[in-house]
Amino acid sequence: MLGTVWLLSLALCIFVIYFIYRKRQEEENGLFLKLLVYSFIGAFSLGLNGVKLPLGFFIGLFIVARPNKRNRKSKQYALLFGLLLYIWSLAAPTAGQAWYEREQTIEVQADNLYELSFKDMWAAVDAEFHLAGSAKLERFETDYRSEGLIDGMRLEFVDQDNEGFVHYRAELRGKGSKLHVTRTRIEGPWYQYDRALEMFWFAERLDSFNLSALKPSGSDYPTYRLETREGGYVSYGIKDSEKYVVDERGITVLEDEQLPVTGYWLNVCGRSALSGQQDHYSCTASADFLFDVVYSKQEQAQ
Repeated sequence: MLGTVWLLSLALCIFVIYFIYRKRQEEENGLFLKLLVYSFIGAFSLGLNGVKLPLGFFIGLFIVARPNKRNRKSKQYALLFGLLLYIWSLAAPTAGQAWYEREQTIEVQADNLYELSFKDMWAAVDAEFHLAGSAKLERFETDYRSEGLIDGMRLEFVDQDNEGFVHYRAELRGKGSKLHVTRTRIEGPWYQYDRALEMFWFAERLDSFNLSALKPSGSDYPTYRLETREGGYVSYGIKDSEKYVVDERGITVLEDEQLPVTGYWLNVCGRSALSGQQDHYSCTASADFLFDVVYSKQEQAQ
């Protein structure tokens, strides 16, 4: 891709120089090559205290200003073209980054959490961004009503390509069918990447769960939040809490005596106020749900 862009840029530069050459005022041996040299001189810059100065352009103006200079106007145009290349070299990285990180929207069917196909939603994201196939979960949370209507959803994941890691953030903002996605390239390594859950696998897991049954015990609450904790494979050992194991047998209570276990950790928080009716929410009741659980050696022995 970068090679193609470079070739197209080179072809554009040659075309512009050829256009200037066609507008020459008089014949001059080697004028086309001279115009190329003047454009390179115009694009030359000198770094000083982190600031690039267009030194070449001013040197070129001094050269062209000499008396009896043939095709002076054409050479000035070549210098100006070089100056434009210099300006573009300063603006291109910022413009390219802004374009890369722009917010994009994806049409999804996501009104009700209990009816949502996470695999279809993930497939739409994957197809839109042409992911490398190694995306890992970083964070997931969704606010929804007791009947399943979604008030909002946020998904964060990290993908790895040939240039490094890319962090994605996808949001459903209130009731709607558009997923708003932004991405940012990460400088340096992403140490938690290897232990994180693969996004396709996570989507499959959510589709396999009866999400309406993932609730704290007791009465229903007007609104809930379902979210991942840690985002990866963890060791869990919290006692005196409401906790369950989710597997092919369904939902079973996880006793304190069975701890510690390892697995993936979801938390469901029940709230007494509807979303949007207060600025800060606190859990009226909370329950932890663990899946793909591996018990301790003592538990396995029993």
